[in-house]
Amino acid sequence: MTVANHFYVKPLIPALQAERRFYVLALSLKHIRLLRCTEDSSEEVELPTSVPTNAGNGGVNGAVFSTTPDDENHLEHLAHFYKQVSEGVTAFLRERADDSPMVIAGVDYEIACFRRVNVYPKLVQEGVHGAPDSLKGGELHKRALEAVRAFFETPFRTALARYEAVGEQRSSSTVKDIVKAAFDGRVLDLVLAAGTHYMGVFDDQTRNVKGHKQPVQGDEDLLNVAALQTLLHAGQVFIVPASQIPHGAPAIAIYRY
Repeated sequence: MTVANHFYVKPLIPALQAERRFYVLALSLKHIRLLRCTEDSSEEVELPTSVPTNAGNGGVNGAVFSTTPDDENHLEHLAHFYKQVSEGVTAFLRERADDSPMVIAGVDYEIACFRRVNVYPKLVQEGVHGAPDSLKGGELHKRALEAVRAFFETPFRTALARYEAVGEQRSSSTVKDIVKAAFDGRVLDLVLAAGTHYMGVFDDQTRNVKGHKQPVQGDEDLLNVAALQTLLHAGQVFIVPASQIPHGAPAIAIYRY
């Protein structure tokens, strides 16, 4: 249990990251599937009839599909079918106000064809290569998770690059300065080292910050205070392994101004 003057939000941030949702669209001429996934789960979503789930109901004018990937007629009909799938799934998720990232799974030429006609705005760059129906025992979810991690890490990577670019005037790795800036609403991005604490007190009247190597009565984790204030002012907070933070600092911040 933690007793402090501020809500203890640090443990919630990794939990929220673990619950980040994404979709897997499994491509197949005979059986299109949409899977709703988190870090730990995967479940198939029932698609509406407006989304064609096989080439027979994909509006391809009764075309007979060849099994040869380089057949021009096959690729033309495949593109038509996947365009309908992409438009249908996009409309379906838009109605649900859901814009979670999507990973596509399929053999190489199907993935390439789908990408050419795709209209879904958050299609992940990496895909799962291989016939989805042949991936058993959670392998599809495992591979999709690997593909989507780079997408989820993009904001952190962007923040890290911004930290390296903006210079000392708009960034800091000093906890005391970060806490003050967070209360002022200046922190745009805050990166914390996982498992790290910085005990002390902040007086928001005098704006005095005191850190203690050995906690004393009245102390609280100032990294948590900085995280809370950053979130309250619509900033981003990332908790990552300490090895990913420059200079071995417990925290770095990028300022808005």
